[in-house]
Amino acid sequence: MDLWINQWRKRQTSGDVIVVRYADDAVLGFQRKDDAEAFLSQLHQRLDRFGLSLNEGKTKLIRFGRFARKDCATAGLPKPESFDFLGFTHSCAVLRDRRTFMLLRQTSVSRMRRTLHSVKDWLYRNRHRPVGEQKRWLAAVMWGHLNYFAVPGNVIRVSRFHTELGKLWMKALRRRSQRYGLVWTRFGQFLRDALPQPRVVHPWPNKRFDGIHSR
Repeated sequence: MDLWINQWRKRQTSGDVIVVRYADDAVLGFQRKDDAEAFLSQLHQRLDRFGLSLNEGKTKLIRFGRFARKDCATAGLPKPESFDFLGFTHSCAVLRDRRTFMLLRQTSVSRMRRTLHSVKDWLYRNRHRPVGEQKRWLAAVMWGHLNYFAVPGNVIRVSRFHTELGKLWMKALRRRSQRYGLVWTRFGQFLRDALPQPRVVHPWPNKRFDGIHSR
């Protein structure tokens, strides 16, 4: 697929084409709408030759990028659509100056829901283990979440994950000992020391790029 896309964009496009792929998930950006429509049509044909097909529920053409908001406003359309990719919901936004384009990456709601469901299941099965052991496991979960999702612009949803993680733990502790007097105000103080606190871990993409590729 990579080889075919590379040949296609060299021979049949009149604008720029950007491809980001991980395993069988991919996002493609086209400078021109007609190139995007032509590519999607030919991709269907290409996959059909090998007995394959696209996931229609995850495949769509949308306006996106630094000019998408302006183009939608000019055409009298709603704000640009968002899309999910690798656990993030990507959407068009602007910085505080309300002029500079920003690619907003936020934790996908469905991904967060699945992770919290797994945590809830683990706590249910291990609710009688020592609190210290539970603390170490949950801290590792939170560190893993931070290392992946704590990007600029996503601190609100990272904080929400931290809060929901604490609520699940408090509920599990209350159920195992019938300590209904354990309230969130007191437990929140304990969480500040028990689990890593929400914060941005990763730099902005341009800073990361400049750190690797000196000018």
